Amino acid sequence: MKKLYILLLFVAMSAFTANSQTFFLEGFELPFPPEGWTIDAHAANWSANASVNAGGASPEARFSWEPQFNGDSRLISLPVDLTGYTTVAFSFKHMIDHYGGAYSVGVATRSGGGSWTSVWEIVNPPASVSGEEVEISTADYKLTQKVMLSR
Repeated sequence: MKKLYILLLFVAMSAFTANSQTFFLEGFELPFPPEGWTIDAHAANWSANASVNAGGASPEARFSWEPQFNGDSRLISLPVDLTGYTTVAFSFKHMIDHYGGAYSVGVATRSGGGSWTSVWEIVNPPASVSGEEVEISTADYKLTQKVMLSR
Protein backbone atom coordinates (compact mmCIF):
# COMPACT_ATOMS: atom_id res chain seq x y z
CA MET A 1 0.00 0.00 0.00
CA LYS A 2 1.23 3.46 -0.84
CA LYS A 3 1.27 5.93 2.03
CA LEU A 4 0.72 9.59 1.52
CA TYR A 5 0.94 11.53 4.74
CA ILE A 6 0.11 15.06 3.83
CA LEU A 7 -0.47 18.31 5.49
CA LEU A 8 -2.47 19.21 2.46
CA LEU A 9 -3.46 18.20 -0.98
CA PHE A 10 -4.54 21.77 -1.24
CA VAL A 11 -3.93 23.96 1.78
CA ALA A 12 -4.98 27.52 2.14
CA MET A 13 -3.28 28.39 5.42
CA SER A 14 -1.73 26.61 8.32
CA ALA A 15 -0.79 27.84 11.75
CA PHE A 16 0.93 26.63 14.90
CA THR A 17 -0.34 28.13 18.13
CA ALA A 18 0.41 27.49 21.79
CA ASN A 19 -1.18 29.17 24.79
CA SER A 20 -2.90 31.63 22.42
CA GLN A 21 0.41 32.66 20.85
CA THR A 22 0.67 32.26 17.07
CA PHE A 23 4.08 30.97 15.99
CA PHE A 24 3.40 31.24 12.27
CA LEU A 25 0.60 31.57 9.75
CA GLU A 26 1.43 30.50 6.21
CA GLY A 27 -0.48 31.56 3.09
CA PHE A 28 1.82 29.82 0.52
CA GLU A 29 2.56 32.84 -1.63
CA LEU A 30 5.52 32.76 -4.02
CA PRO A 31 8.28 31.80 -3.84
CA PHE A 32 7.31 28.22 -3.10
CA PRO A 33 8.10 26.54 -0.80
CA PRO A 34 7.95 29.46 1.66
CA GLU A 35 11.15 30.70 3.27
CA GLY A 36 12.32 28.22 5.90
CA TRP A 37 10.16 25.36 4.56
CA THR A 38 11.63 22.35 2.73
CA ILE A 39 10.47 19.50 0.51
CA ASP A 40 12.40 16.35 1.27
CA ALA A 41 11.70 14.36 -1.91
CA HIS A 42 9.76 14.58 -5.18
CA ALA A 43 9.67 18.37 -5.16
CA ALA A 44 8.19 18.39 -8.68
CA ASN A 45 4.88 17.17 -7.19
CA TRP A 46 4.56 20.33 -5.04
CA SER A 47 3.52 23.80 -6.15
CA ALA A 48 1.67 26.97 -5.17
CA ASN A 49 -1.68 26.91 -6.94
CA ALA A 50 -3.99 29.88 -7.62
CA SER A 51 -7.09 28.12 -6.30
CA VAL A 52 -9.39 28.16 -3.27
CA ASN A 53 -10.32 24.46 -3.32
CA ALA A 54 -9.49 23.96 0.38
CA GLY A 55 -11.85 26.77 1.39
CA GLY A 56 -9.27 29.43 2.19
CA ALA A 57 -7.54 32.12 0.19
CA SER A 58 -5.44 31.81 -2.94
CA PRO A 59 -2.71 30.66 -3.37
CA GLU A 60 -2.74 27.19 -1.84
CA ALA A 61 0.01 24.59 -1.55
CA ARG A 62 -0.75 21.69 -3.87
CA PHE A 63 0.52 18.13 -4.02
CA SER A 64 -0.07 16.47 -7.38
CA TRP A 65 -0.07 12.76 -8.17
CA GLU A 66 2.07 13.54 -11.24
CA PRO A 67 4.83 12.65 -11.78
CA GLN A 68 3.99 9.29 -10.25
CA PHE A 69 6.38 7.74 -7.73
CA ASN A 70 6.50 5.26 -4.87
CA GLY A 71 7.87 6.48 -1.56
CA ASP A 72 7.56 9.53 0.63
CA SER A 73 7.35 13.25 0.00
CA ARG A 74 7.17 15.77 2.81
CA LEU A 75 6.42 19.48 2.83
CA ILE A 76 8.20 20.42 6.05
CA SER A 77 7.43 23.61 7.91
CA LEU A 78 10.04 25.87 9.37
CA PRO A 79 11.27 24.73 12.80
CA VAL A 80 9.31 26.13 15.75
CA ASP A 81 10.88 26.24 19.23
CA LEU A 82 8.16 25.06 21.61
CA THR A 83 10.36 24.69 24.68
CA GLY A 84 8.24 25.28 27.78
CA TYR A 85 4.88 24.71 26.07
CA THR A 86 2.77 21.68 27.00
CA THR A 87 -0.16 22.19 24.62
CA VAL A 88 0.08 23.06 20.94
CA ALA A 89 -2.76 23.65 18.49
CA PHE A 90 -2.39 23.28 14.73
CA SER A 91 -4.99 24.02 12.09
CA PHE A 92 -5.06 23.77 8.33
CA LYS A 93 -7.49 23.63 5.45
CA HIS A 94 -7.28 20.85 2.88
CA MET A 95 -9.19 18.95 0.24
CA ILE A 96 -8.55 15.69 -1.56
CA ASP A 97 -9.21 15.28 -5.25
CA HIS A 98 -9.32 11.46 -5.15
CA TYR A 99 -7.78 9.78 -8.15
CA GLY A 100 -7.68 6.17 -6.97
CA GLY A 101 -5.39 3.63 -5.41
CA ALA A 102 -4.28 3.03 -1.83
CA TYR A 103 -2.72 5.93 0.06
CA SER A 104 -2.91 7.85 3.33
CA VAL A 105 -3.12 11.60 3.83
CA GLY A 106 -1.98 13.06 7.12
CA VAL A 107 0.08 15.31 9.36
CA ALA A 108 3.05 14.27 11.46
CA THR A 109 5.42 16.03 13.80
CA ARG A 110 8.91 15.42 15.10
CA SER A 111 11.27 16.83 17.67
CA GLY A 112 14.67 17.85 16.32
CA GLY A 113 15.77 15.31 13.73
CA GLY A 114 13.86 12.46 15.41
CA SER A 115 11.24 10.11 14.04
CA TRP A 116 7.96 11.35 12.61
CA THR A 117 4.83 10.87 14.77
CA SER A 118 1.45 10.88 13.05
CA VAL A 119 -1.07 13.24 14.68
CA TRP A 120 -3.83 13.08 12.04
CA GLU A 121 -4.50 10.95 8.98
CA ILE A 122 -7.04 9.64 6.51
CA VAL A 123 -6.22 6.09 5.37
CA ASN A 124 -7.33 5.03 1.88
CA PRO A 125 -10.01 7.64 1.26
CA PRO A 126 -12.69 6.03 -0.92
CA ALA A 127 -13.68 9.31 -2.56
CA SER A 128 -12.79 12.98 -2.80
CA VAL A 129 -12.95 15.11 0.35
CA SER A 130 -14.45 18.60 0.01
CA GLY A 131 -12.55 21.53 1.45
CA GLU A 132 -12.51 21.40 5.23
CA GLU A 133 -10.60 22.83 8.18
CA VAL A 134 -8.82 20.45 10.54
CA GLU A 135 -7.86 21.53 14.05
CA ILE A 136 -5.42 19.45 16.10
CA SER A 137 -4.54 20.04 19.74
CA THR A 138 -1.81 17.97 21.34
CA ALA A 139 0.33 18.00 24.48
CA ASP A 140 4.02 17.47 25.32
CA TYR A 141 5.64 18.79 22.14
CA LYS A 142 9.29 19.67 22.51
CA LEU A 143 11.73 21.78 20.51
CA THR A 144 10.35 21.65 16.95
CA GLN A 145 7.15 20.90 15.11
CA LYS A 146 7.27 19.95 11.46
CA VAL A 147 4.72 18.85 8.95
CA MET A 148 5.16 15.64 7.00
CA LEU A 149 3.98 14.25 3.71
CA SER A 150 4.74 10.81 2.39
CA ARG A 151 3.52 8.69 -0.44
